[in-house]
Amino acid sequence: MKRKFWVILWISLLFISFYSMPILMNQSDDSMAEMKSSTEKQVTVYIKKERKLVTIPVQDYISDVIRQFVTSTDSDELIQLLCILCRTKVYKYAAVYGASPNPAHPGYDFCDDENCCFAFDSQYYTQSSGESNLDLSAAYMLSKKIKKSLEATDEKVIYYHDQLIEPFFCKSNWGHTKLDLTYPYLQSIDSPDWEVTEKIENETFLTKETIYKQLKKTYVDFQWEKISIAPDVQVNSYYEDGSVNMVQVGNQLLTGEVFMKEFHLTSPCFEIKNSFSNKVKVISYGEGDGKGVSLAGAKVLLNRGYSAVDVIDYYFSQVSVKNFYFNQE
Repeated sequence: MKRKFWVILWISLLFISFYSMPILMNQSDDSMAEMKSSTEKQVTVYIKKERKLVTIPVQDYISDVIRQFVTSTDSDELIQLLCILCRTKVYKYAAVYGASPNPAHPGYDFCDDENCCFAFDSQYYTQSSGESNLDLSAAYMLSKKIKKSLEATDEKVIYYHDQLIEPFFCKSNWGHTKLDLTYPYLQSIDSPDWEVTEKIENETFLTKETIYKQLKKTYVDFQWEKISIAPDVQVNSYYEDGSVNMVQVGNQLLTGEVFMKEFHLTSPCFEIKNSFSNKVKVISYGEGDGKGVSLAGAKVLLNRGYSAVDVIDYYFSQVSVKNFYFNQE
């Protein structure tokens, strides 16, 4: 009788252990995931259209930014280049990495305005799950490539004299990079953009009324002469790199960059064609401000055998790519 009792007890214990083990393992996995989530660094991003502030793991934020510049057919080297560029910007401005509050918005790290920070497409990100909503196979493959590139460039950022740089980059320039003396590591050099893509030209037509209404918001003393529009809007001077220095608009003298932003041109390299009596045609070349790395030019250099670090050294002067460290002097 005793033997039968012990046999039944042993079988019962074995049965209980068999069915309870998966539950214990799941609880352990959940605990590990929760621990990892609680220790992962995060950034705050303000979504302007939705007027809400979201908190996002750093790697997810960087991944989302990169996704907007590449496709699943782009090379691993190009994605690695973007990983280093975007990580540098995030580490430079995110409070969790010791950065001072951004003067443009001291209450949060970044916003989704590409003219201020990086564009952020919240449709790919679901805060409740912390995962991307990727339905298409191409998007899934791109997500895998970005993750692999982030791991391959782990903690790599760009320094100039032990300070994180402002990692300027654009989709394409006009065959030349734009110099900005505010940043000593920027340089004016040839960029082989048009070896990989057709010359990008974008036409914009501006009426006299459109120009007047837009500039009157910013310049209260703005006035038009009572003559045809042709002499009223013209490029006053160009920089050596081909971008516009100054534009004369009525009684107002504007920089090329201001004119570009006011009228949503694609680059500061443009021509004004006064071939219409009541409007002007503006032809812009390239996409972006032309500073730093051109992604179109980078593709050409990578095809020539350059590495991501080589491309960074090509476009920036006297910089070094190394692992991030907190204590910067």
